[in-house]
Amino acid sequence: MPAQKLDTLTGLRFFAAIAILIHHLRGFGLPKEVLEGWALDNGVAFFFVLSGFILAYVYPSLDTPAAVRRFYVARFARIWPRPYGGVGPVLPAARG
Repeated sequence: MPAQKLDTLTGLRFFAAIAILIHHLRGFGLPKEVLEGWALDNGVAFFFVLSGFILAYVYPSLDTPAAVRRFYVARFARIWPRPYGGVGPVLPAARG
């Protein structure tokens, strides 16, 4: 059984993702001066380190093949739909 979720730390990933988004949008829709002086490019490293910690905490050990399978199914179910959910609605407009 997986350990308890860390909602507070998971919420911090949201802020890291926003920092990454703002970093990429500066100069493309946002003025380059937006949050100038802030190390927004560190959002990627923070996001990945925090995500790795959360995964290691929630899944402290995968002792059996069934546990490994559950882990990969859960990861696949969480990650796989996102690109298709974001790109899918745009495809009809792109074919125009």
